[in-house]
Amino acid sequence: MNVFSLLEEVMEHGSELALDGDKLIVYRAKSLPCSLLKELKLNKDKILEALRNDKSAKESGFIVGISGLIYEFILDKQSRIYLELINNKWCAWRELYQIGKLDTTYVKTIETGNKFEYVLLKVKKYIDFHQNNSPFCLKNQ
Repeated sequence: MNVFSLLEEVMEHGSELALDGDKLIVYRAKSLPCSLLKELKLNKDKILEALRNDKSAKESGFIVGISGLIYEFILDKQSRIYLELINNKWCAWRELYQIGKLDTTYVKTIETGNKFEYVLLKVKKYIDFHQNNSPFCLKNQ
């Protein structure tokens, strides 16, 4: 079972996972089947990595779309930045939208890489540049 399915199944049982340093905290663990608890133990490192990525993304102003998999940042009224794990690589791109249209009008790749931290750092620099140089960007994310 992959990490994202595990996280989803934990929530379906009314439990929660939390990060406490290098420890994985399972709230309401008694509501989980033994087989799921075993899967959590087997995949502990991957789950911790996903939760760390969520925390770093949130601290940078991103919204968690799917834990450990996809994140969104609202740059301004017509522009979004996405950070997603695709084929075991982290990809970050910006999409521009025109008001009244459903399709994107412009897509720009910001960075791709194997390490979440590296790609997130590049995206944060990109965001900082645009927020400091554009009169239209939302300043208080």
